[in-house]
Amino acid sequence: MNQYSFNIDPSKIEGKITDRTVAILGVHVFGNPCDLERIQEIASKNNLKVIYDAAHCFDVYYKGKALYSYGDVSIASFHATKVFHTIEGGAIFTKEKELSTRARRLRNFGFNENTEIVDKGINAKMNEFQALMGLLNLEIVEEEIEKRKKNYELYKVLLKGKVKFQELNPYITKYNYIYMPVLFSSVEERENVYNKLLKNGYNTRKYFSPSLDTIFSSETLPISRQLSERILHLPLYGDLEKEHIENIVKIIEKVLGG
Repeated sequence: MNQYSFNIDPSKIEGKITDRTVAILGVHVFGNPCDLERIQEIASKNNLKVIYDAAHCFDVYYKGKALYSYGDVSIASFHATKVFHTIEGGAIFTKEKELSTRARRLRNFGFNENTEIVDKGINAKMNEFQALMGLLNLEIVEEEIEKRKKNYELYKVLLKGKVKFQELNPYITKYNYIYMPVLFSSVEERENVYNKLLKNGYNTRKYFSPSLDTIFSSETLPISRQLSERILHLPLYGDLEKEHIENIVKIIEKVLGG
């Protein structure tokens, strides 16, 4: 598995399965599809469910099908940092009726159709203002994605040979260009670029830092740590002007000594 996909390595999954394992959780990092066939093969062999964190995957298609249609459950985020958003919230996609019914109960205090509490629950219903924001964003999202694509491709041309880019799954048939992650050769390079861009008025993000194994796991995940310490998300949005991209690249080149 190529570590520059930034995704889970299927070759390491079976070695982690125990008698307590009930599902495989894969993350389509930055909207880049995991190795879907291999993960499903492992899940079927071991009688496990497949859950996908598809937070970044609005309007991403794999082999002609919406990425949300893969796995037993796919979970989307509609937070304001996403290509399509409803300010906050998200969605659960599943083909299993029982899971769908329970999800609806959970979001509504645990009530069933007869307003009897039959399950644990939370208040996770969308309000009218969020719905309005989502409807308005649907009207412009295709245009936004096309603009992002042009800016994404411009970055790649101007930064070629200077940084490492995420390697996208070759079976993507539609991508949403949600972020512009670039990978530097060292922690020091990333920090120097981050600070210099900030000083010049460009806000960037260190997605995802620190690596979660430093907080939640007793096991060290070296690849995750190396990537999280070297990734920087450059500004990317539809109305980002070409001159700003060129200026960002010049600042990066100056820091790297290019």
